[in-house]
Amino acid sequence: MDSANIPVWELLQKQMIWKQLSFIYNKKVLDFGSGKGITASYFANDNEVIAIEPDDEMLLKRITENNYTQIHGDIRILEEFEDEYFDVILCHNVFEYALEREEITKKFARILKKRWSIIFSET
Repeated sequence: MDSANIPVWELLQKQMIWKQLSFIYNKKVLDFGSGKGITASYFANDNEVIAIEPDDEMLLKRITENNYTQIHGDIRILEEFEDEYFDVILCHNVFEYALEREEITKKFARILKKRWSIIFSET
């Protein structure tokens, strides 16, 4: 991954999280609130990744190094996915800003396959 434009502290923090998530391999992954796509791009090496981000400025700065699907949208876009579509949902630094946490959690539960993981992280 091209880390030239990523602050060192941010890259170190992400690398620590990624190491803990090394079990994510050959999965369908949703990166909800993907920001610049750093995590989406990282996991796209070995997974099918869909990233959702509502912020236009973040999308303009997006990392496109690895092949993943970027969607410009918000919670409403989750309605378009089939039940139990994703193996893993990543949600990093999103819930602290979200007003509709309960609604997001319910939508995640519908689109997540049984016995898989929703991973929330806040810094």
